[in-house]
Amino acid sequence: MWTAKELIGMGYSRRRINSLVKEGKLHRVLRGVYALDPPSGEVVWSAIRLVRPGALLDGKSAVEVYQGVSLSLPVRVRVSTSNVLRGSRNVVARRSQRMDGIAHRGFRVVSLVDTVATCLDERSVNPSELRRLVEERYKSGS
Repeated sequence: MWTAKELIGMGYSRRRINSLVKEGKLHRVLRGVYALDPPSGEVVWSAIRLVRPGALLDGKSAVEVYQGVSLSLPVRVRVSTSNVLRGSRNVVARRSQRMDGIAHRGFRVVSLVDTVATCLDERSVNPSELRRLVEERYKSGS
């Protein structure tokens, strides 16, 4: 995975980068971030961490991490400023001053309480699925 700046530093022109994207040899993951692999939840999350290292998975994406399943698109994140993540159909960014997160399965996510609150607010996850998740986490003590 590379930023446009890194590719240009390696000798690629913007025209060549665009050409590689059109040929399917390079994939635009986010604005200014490219990868050899087509966008998937995990690829997009890696790209987000490259440009916004403080980002946290939020909402449905956080639920997926807590459930132990692969991230789906679009990846939902919480950031302090969202300008770099605009214009991507692969990301839904919410700006917030509350950037306290935890590490879970190698991902940075908002707390379970914040996850549930966001999902209820957005109506992005069925409430019964959220209830099951909270009950499972409560039983496991984590």
